[in-house]
Amino acid sequence: MSVSSAPAQEEVEPFDAANYPKALIAEQLKKEPCAKRGGPYELKDLRFAAEVRWQGALRPGPAANIELMKRWTREIGDPEAAAKYAEEATVVEGPRPSWVSVPEGLLAYLQMDLMAGDRVLLYLVHVGCAAGAPVLAVDEYEVLDQTELEGADELIYAPSPGAGRYLL
Repeated sequence: MSVSSAPAQEEVEPFDAANYPKALIAEQLKKEPCAKRGGPYELKDLRFAAEVRWQGALRPGPAANIELMKRWTREIGDPEAAAKYAEEATVVEGPRPSWVSVPEGLLAYLQMDLMAGDRVLLYLVHVGCAAGAPVLAVDEYEVLDQTELEGADELIYAPSPGAGRYLL
């Protein structure tokens, strides 16, 4: 079941990977940038899939991100789902680390299935922007065949939770 497509009162839409075109996280964020000025929250609700390396460092979601999640889950008809996005984890795309919100039920499976450096295809939702910075949420994932790291920059040190709000 797809977390982002789980309406509160309606029949649950089955997960369909075809609804998530493959893209690099950096490309997706360039196509749909966050406004530098304007309101503190901007909803986007755009789906895409990205191949990344799991790092798995965790931190509590920043307050602005949690507020955006509340707005997003209300918009998609499942306001109760916002509470599931309390934690964020790190992933790396090339040398670029990113924090992604992971729903609690899915986080346990990711932690069981992956070790730091493992390749994974994440089905993501670009939820929107909080205070001018992107917020991404994991909807589903697929563990990929594991390959050797291609370079020293492919797996970099995961920052501690207090090291900075955004890494993009």
